[in-house]
Amino acid sequence: MYIVKTARADNIKPDPTPTKIIVTPSSLSIGAGKTQQFAAQVLPADLAPNFPVTWISTNTAVGTIDGNGLFHGTGPGTTDIIASVSSGLSVRVTVRVDILLTSIALAAIPDQVAGDTYELVVTKTPANATETLSYASTDSVVASLTTDG
Repeated sequence: MYIVKTARADNIKPDPTPTKIIVTPSSLSIGAGKTQQFAAQVLPADLAPNFPVTWISTNTAVGTIDGNGLFHGTGPGTTDIIASVSSGLSVRVTVRVDILLTSIALAAIPDQVAGDTYELVVTKTPANATETLSYASTDSVVASLTTDG
């Protein structure tokens, strides 16, 4: 093995590379069939023209993203969107895609006696909706609810 050093070797500076990518939005919850535009800012900004951002989705059954950062929710679940540049720098954003509710119906609640418990009967439309429901009482002195109804 040979090591060759010249008088100018110490003066050679490496080509500058980006130090950060900022992606907006930084997280996302969206309905199936909906779209969202992502944007990426490469820093320092003067390097951005030399380091175009590429986009990928880690779970295309949940959502896809095109080369311009347009995300399309395709099915329920979560996926990570990765924005990267050729230097190896990347940023990961988590996206949750839900099948959104169009309506909910609450079955009639029978008369209750203090101390009794009753599980609410909720009908969701569509039946396969994955959107999270929240339960609350308007008067917690009279009745209280658990997080699952």
